[in-house]
Amino acid sequence: MRRHVHVLLSTFNGAEYLREQLDSLLSQDYPHFSVHVRDDGSTDQTADIIREYAKKAPIGFHVSFGQNLGFNESFRKLLELEASEDDFFAFCDQDDVWANDKISRAVEMLSKSKHPETALYFGRLCYVDRNLKKIALSDIPRYLDFNNAVVENVVPGCTIVMGGGVRNYLLRAPASAMSSHDWWAYLCASAFGVVIYDSSTRIRYRRHGTNTSPWQHSPTSVVVTRAQEFLNRWRSRKIGFKSLQQAVRFIRIYREELSDDQASIVGELIDLRPPSSTVVSRFRYARKPKVHRNKRFDDLVMRAMIVLGQQ
Repeated sequence: MRRHVHVLLSTFNGAEYLREQLDSLLSQDYPHFSVHVRDDGSTDQTADIIREYAKKAPIGFHVSFGQNLGFNESFRKLLELEASEDDFFAFCDQDDVWANDKISRAVEMLSKSKHPETALYFGRLCYVDRNLKKIALSDIPRYLDFNNAVVENVVPGCTIVMGGGVRNYLLRAPASAMSSHDWWAYLCASAFGVVIYDSSTRIRYRRHGTNTSPWQHSPTSVVVTRAQEFLNRWRSRKIGFKSLQQAVRFIRIYREELSDDQASIVGELIDLRPPSSTVVSRFRYARKPKVHRNKRFDDLVMRAMIVLGQQ
């Protein structure tokens, strides 16, 4: 069966790089796909570029213009399109460039899954500068499971292609519950389906000052950033990982379908918050936590924050 793929592109003041991305979409070698663009209230020439491509696109090219809602709500609105349960859905950013087999590669790997409807594909990134010159490749994750998704997101949204079941789970949650739409998709797929990682790169991921996602390009900068986050939390006594707050909302929405083990992963972290716990109990948990982060330094910082009651 040749599944249809819906490419979901939310734009906002992206005129500088948008043409290159749209050209790469129209050059895909997979014949069964359509592009759905929602402009999130741009004030530059983005809307004009979208209209231009909508007129000349040889494929289904659907456009809507709305007020500025932010990327989470904008992508969620794009997911509300009418589609078959057998279709796939791909998130797309406005300033990247896709290889011409980006979609076909994802469909191929998803189709090998026993249950493609609840599968989520994502791939490795090739970081490039403004001129598409290669900078580096993204790290290969050590963990891809619910125990990881609770505390961090390693799934770049711009690489995601997912089944209709994952899409339906996403639509059951309001955008306000999500730290980011891609992180929520990772939570859904890891909890109720399967996460498929492609170590080959199909996206040139442009890094510049207006990206919405953070990135550090060297081990040193990663360590400095994480250490600064740790110190800021400790000085402010700000309790609660952003990830844990999101996980609590996730549990509330899907509790009836989650296993007791999955729910307990979040429940234990909540119970470890002061004053419900002691330093000794937090230290015991941190020695062998049920959650894990991919980078060893990040994982160490997470354990330290748990011991200090800052989770």
